[in-house]
Amino acid sequence: MNKTSFLAKMKDVYEHFLEFLESEEDFSNDYLKFQQYLTNQRIQEKKQGLVEFLQLISEISNEHHRTPEFQRRIEQTLIFLKDAIKQNFTNYSIFNIFQHNKRIILFLSEEKILGFTKRVYYAMKKNADLNNFFLPEITSFLSEQYQRPKITFPDSFIKDRKDGENSSYICKLIRNDSIQEFNAYVHKNNISLSKTEINNSIFETNQFLMKKKVTLIEYTAFFGSIQIFKYLHMNGVDLTPSLWCYAVHSKNPEIIQILEENHVKTDK
Repeated sequence: MNKTSFLAKMKDVYEHFLEFLESEEDFSNDYLKFQQYLTNQRIQEKKQGLVEFLQLISEISNEHHRTPEFQRRIEQTLIFLKDAIKQNFTNYSIFNIFQHNKRIILFLSEEKILGFTKRVYYAMKKNADLNNFFLPEITSFLSEQYQRPKITFPDSFIKDRKDGENSSYICKLIRNDSIQEFNAYVHKNNISLSKTEINNSIFETNQFLMKKKVTLIEYTAFFGSIQIFKYLHMNGVDLTPSLWCYAVHSKNPEIIQILEENHVKTDK
C-alpha cells in the first residue's frame, strides 16, 4: 500500500472511530458494527496500521470530550485488539505507544496486556507524574532498589486512579454541576470565585488540564457545567478569551452562546 492510500485508509478509520465514540445509540450494537469494520479493514493484521491506530486511540483518549460511555468504548476497542497488541509488541513498545496516557496504561496493566517490567520502570523513572500515579505497580522495584518495605495504598487512591480526574472536592462538585453544594462550599470556605485556581492532581488524565493551573470558570467550562458557569458569571467572574478552548471542548452550546452574546473575543 502506497503512502497516499495508507493515509486515506487511516483517515477513514479515524472518522469511524470518532463516530463510534460519539454515538449515543445502543452500545452493544455500535460495538458490533465497529468491531466488524475493524475486522474488514484488517487493522490488527498490519503492524504499521496497528501502531497508527493505537497512537490515535491514545491521543483521542487524552484530548476528546468524555461522555458517560466514552471510556467504556475506548477500553472495549483495546480489548478487541488485545491479542494483536500482545503478539506484535513487547511490554516496552506498548508503554512507548501509550506513555502519555496514564489511564490507558493503567487499563492495559489491569488486563494483563502490559506488564511493568524493569525496562518499563526505568523508562518511566524520570517522569515524576507517572511514578506517582503508578506507585502500586513500581513499589516492588523501589523496595528492591532501596531496601524498603512494600507500600500499601488506601482504597481512595485506587478509585481516584480509575476515575482519572482531579480528586479535590471542589472539582467533583464542578464536574457534577452540583450548584447548591458548590455555593455552600465556597461560602463556608471563603473561596474567591475569580482568583482561585485548581491545584494540579496526579490523578488528572485530561491532557489539556495537566501540568497547569486553571481558574474555576475555566474548569467549569471544560466540563460543560452550565449551572455553575452561570453562577460564576452572575457573581462577577470575567469571561476571558481563554474560555473558548475550554467551552469548545465541553460541546455545551449554552456556554458557547453565553460567550457569543457577551462578545468574548477568541483566544489567539
